[in-house]
Amino acid sequence: MNDESDLLKRIQRLESENLKMKWLGGLLAIFLVAMLVVGHVTKISVIQANEIHAREFILNDDSGGVLARLRHNHLQTCLELNGKSKVSQAYLCVGDDYGSDLGLFNQHGADRAFLSAGTQTLEPLGYLSPGLMIGQRDGENLITATLDPEAELTVGHGDKKGSIVISSVASKPTIRVLDGNGKTHWTVQ
Repeated sequence: MNDESDLLKRIQRLESENLKMKWLGGLLAIFLVAMLVVGHVTKISVIQANEIHAREFILNDDSGGVLARLRHNHLQTCLELNGKSKVSQAYLCVGDDYGSDLGLFNQHGADRAFLSAGTQTLEPLGYLSPGLMIGQRDGENLITATLDPEAELTVGHGDKKGSIVISSVASKPTIRVLDGNGKTHWTVQ
């Protein structure tokens, strides 16, 4: 009984942290856009206007490379940020039909963090649940948390081999330890 309440408390804490990360990501994106616009405008000249209308905002470096882009396509509105050599990248996207997501990438995408509020996709899977994924070396080391259709926390690897999986299906919490072949080595319900 105590293990179930501890697990529920942990899940509630993860959901609370997930919501905080979404707000933090949104505020950070707004702040970055404001700083990019202010920095770019002050370099060239001072523009005073009540409104600025554009289909796309692009921030270039001195040699013309794209460092940031704010735009809307027919699916989502996205803010994309790139390091000068594109080793590090980040994006924040929102869309009525496709939900909201935040992606942070380093080492040309080998190390990444992804936060999703849940999205409808055009993929055969059809739905990505709200979740968080933090990975290193293309998923060799990984922490994931998903909320739907079952709450699941995985600490280990992208293929789940040699990992610990905590899940809750229909109020039946389970902790599994998987061996290096992905087979269940130990289970507690």
